[in-house]
Amino acid sequence: MYKEIEYERLRSDLMDYYGTAMCYNPMAAIELNNVENASNSKLEQIALQNSFDLNNYIE
Repeated sequence: MYKEIEYERLRSDLMDYYGTAMCYNPMAAIELNNVENASNSKLEQIALQNSFDLNNYIE
């Protein structure tokens, strides 16, 4: 059976991550915007850069 990443959940978690970061660093708003508009492959890159475990997002 082929398993796929739950991209909307990943996007939501990344948005929460950067939304929280905005409390300490207003520049996180730029990254939040990037996450909102990112393709699925870009979401994976952003997640990996921030030490997210993509295995947690496999359906």
